[in-house]
Formats: sequence, C-alpha cells, structure tokens
Amino acid sequence: MTQKNKKILFFSIVLAFIIITPIIILYSIGLRIDFKNKRIVQPGLIFVKTSPKNAQIYINEKNIKKTDFLFGSAEINNLLPNRYKVKIAKEGFQVWEKNLEVKEGLATEVKDIILFPEILSLNVFSKNIENFFIPPSNKSKIILQEKEINEIKEKSTDLNNWTLKIFDLNTNIKTPFISKENISKKDIELTNLFFSPDSKKILMETKEKVLTKKTTDKETFLTKYYIIETEKTPAFAVLVNYLNQNTTNIVFNPNDYQKILFLEDGKLKEIDLVKNLQPKILLENIISFTINNNNIYYLDSSGFTFKTDFSFSNTEKINDSNISLNKEAKYNIYVFNSFIFLKENDVLYLLNNEKKDFEKYFEPVKNIIVSYDYKKLLLFNDSEIWIIYLEDKNDQPYKKKGDKVFITRLSQKIENASWISSSYIIFNSENEIKIAETDDRDKINIFDISKNDKDIKYNNPKVIFNNFDKKLYILNEKTLYQSQKIIQ
Repeated sequence: MTQKNKKILFFSIVLAFIIITPIIILYSIGLRIDFKNKRIVQPGLIFVKTSPKNAQIYINEKNIKKTDFLFGSAEINNLLPNRYKVKIAKEGFQVWEKNLEVKEGLATEVKDIILFPEILSLNVFSKNIENFFIPPSNKSKIILQEKEINEIKEKSTDLNNWTLKIFDLNTNIKTPFISKENISKKDIELTNLFFSPDSKKILMETKEKVLTKKTTDKETFLTKYYIIETEKTPAFAVLVNYLNQNTTNIVFNPNDYQKILFLEDGKLKEIDLVKNLQPKILLENIISFTINNNNIYYLDSSGFTFKTDFSFSNTEKINDSNISLNKEAKYNIYVFNSFIFLKENDVLYLLNNEKKDFEKYFEPVKNIIVSYDYKKLLLFNDSEIWIIYLEDKNDQPYKKKGDKVFITRLSQKIENASWISSSYIIFNSENEIKIAETDDRDKINIFDISKNDKDIKYNNPKVIFNNFDKKLYILNEKTLYQSQKIIQ
C-alpha cells in the first residue's frame, strides 16, 4: 500500500469516527436524529393493551410485534415525533386501527383496545320468548317471559298465556318461576319488571283486560302491580294495593327494600310492601323525583327543584329561577355526581351550578345511561350518539369534566344503546347491531356485529350485553339468541 493510500485510509477512518461517534453517543443517551426535520430529538413510544392477547401490531402497515400473552400489552419504542397509522389485528377478529400522534419524549397510550369477532356466532338460547330481563345485581340469572305453546298444534292456545322462568347461567338449568295462571284467570299482559337493588324482589307491572258494561263492549285495561320474592320457592305474586294506572316514578327505597316510593296525582307517596296499608304521603305538589346517594331530588309545581334527605328535615333549593312548566310535558330528573339534569319531553337541561339555573343542554334526547364506572354518560336520540364526561379523565385520551364527545350519526333510526364496558357502547339501528369505542383520537372505530346464520333477519331486536358471561343476548322475533364471548 502506498503512503498516499495509507493517508487516505487513515483520514477516512478518522472521519468515520468523527461522524459515527456522536451518533452512538446520542443513541446511548436516548436521543435520535430527525433527518427529515434536521434536528436532534428524544424519541417517543406507543403503548397498547389489547383483548384478546397475542394480537399483531402494525405501524404504518409494517408488522412490528405481538402483544404479550400475559397482559396483552406491548411497547413500540424509538419512534420519532410524527403521526403513525397503528393497526391491531388477530385472526378471526375485526381490525382496530387509528392514526396516533407520537410526541417527543412521551408515550402515546391506548389501553382499552377490544377486538370483536368478525362473525358473531349465535346459538338459540330459548324459543317462544316474549321478553327477557337480567336482574341488575344478579346477572348470572336471566328471567324469561315464555309463551306457553300447545305442542300438538304448535301454537299458543291463549295469546296471553305466559310463564316467567329463571335460567341460571351457572347451572344451565331453566326453572319455572311464576305464570300468568298463578296470578289471575283473566287476560293479563306483563308490561314491565322493576327490580329491588339486591334483585331479591320484583315489582311486576301488568295490564288486565276488562270489558265495560256499555253495549259496545269496548276493551279497556287496568294497570295492576304485584310483588314477587325471587328467592321464595314456590314463588307467588301478591297484589300491591294502591298502585294503579295513575302511578309513576316507581322506585324501591334504597334504605328499606320493603318500601316503594312513587308519584300519584302530584303526591310523593311511600308504601310498605309487608303491611300493604294506606300509602304514606311524603310530599305534595310534586312533578318528578329521583333518588341519589340517599337524597331525594324533586321538582315541584312551582318550577323549583329541591334536594332533601329521607328525614325531610333538611331541604335545599337547587335552582334560583323557577322553570316555566308545561302541563302537557313529561319531566324527569337525573343526578350523576355533581351533574343535575332536567328532561322535559326530549329536551335536556343542565343545572349551571354557579348561576343556579337550568340551561338547555341537548336536544333531542331519547335516553340517558351512566357507564359502569359512573364516569361517563351515554346520550342518544333517533340519529345521534354522544358521550359526556362526568369527571376529569387523567389518562389518554385526556378529558375535562363536562367534555362532550360525538360518537356517530346514522340515517337509520337508533332503537337503543347501552354500555358494554367503560370504553365501548353497543347500539342497534333497525336491522343492524354495532359497537363503537369512545376514544375520539382520529376516527372512532365502529364495528358491525355480523352473524353466522345469514337466515336470521334482525327486526328491531332487543339487545343486552351481560357482564357476567361477556355475551350478547338478542331477542329477535320470539327467539332469544346467545352469542359467544365478545370480550375475552
């Protein structure tokens, strides 16, 4: 090798050392060179947690790694500040994807990713079902309102000949509970069930068909209520006197499940189910009421709302300016944490705690449902779904108390919506069932819940997610279906 070549080699090595050494030092202290923006940056990372576990992670369509089999989590490190297309996939499940921003030196977190089945496997749970109910504090049992069928003629001999049966998901045993024949020989329609907080008592609302004495023999209905003890065998229904078609706002006393509070003719009354005596009048000139944390919130005929306890010794006026009441309107009060809502027909008002006045908040609204953790509200009407945060959310995506998040708008009528976890909601729109996340970073993932049997045609089904077994129960045209687990 000539002297000249030796010098060239030497200086090349020195130059490479000068160039590479700083890069090695930068990498060793956790810094990177952003060649695109020509600057030195501290990289960030993306942390994901999925259910089910062992899901594949793609970053900008590149297969990176899987979430671990223990916790279903993974970190993707050394990411330059930028926006990345993140895709989570697993065979047999729908794909979750979102464009996420990684900031310098920070972690971008997505901890509540749920992958739902591509095809919903539905099994016939029970046939000839008119309705079904899942008790609020005992979700291992399902109450079925079953039509009695003549097996020879394969049709009901009586349009209102029904039986309540309890299906125990722990034992897979269905047990007759109480039938229409146990209550009355007359034509009775079951319209609703009200459960005590411990699910040990059921207040059954019925409509009894009667004929008037007029020559037209026009059919009319009388509303009657029966109390049933769910743990007594055999069960029997006891008529609750003094509750009738004028009774509204029925709720069990949270301090004594033997007592029921209700409204009737502008009076807040309480009845003792054991003594079954004349109801006790608690308040008069009442339009609506609700109970929250052992406090009674009520709207009276003067247009003011009040808060009192069950001793009725301490009463606090909530709004300083009275509400102009519409005699034809229906009013409901909702209390969640520090939020007090007043619903007038389909218009929702929120109490401004500083001004002590109700202000129009949302219109129209069909229903309001609080999440399992009492941190969010689900609002929906015929075409839109929204989420309201009841408190600050201190993990990603960060939210402030009172933030309102738009979930979706549909052309088809939304029949019902409910929570399946603190981060996902399920809703049915006419003949479709969908699940939506609440994470509004980038687009909101909405999943169609397809079914394995294409012969099943949904017709405004009743859909309930049971948190006990993580399955969907779908009542469609008298047949109750049970899905596989949709949350692992």
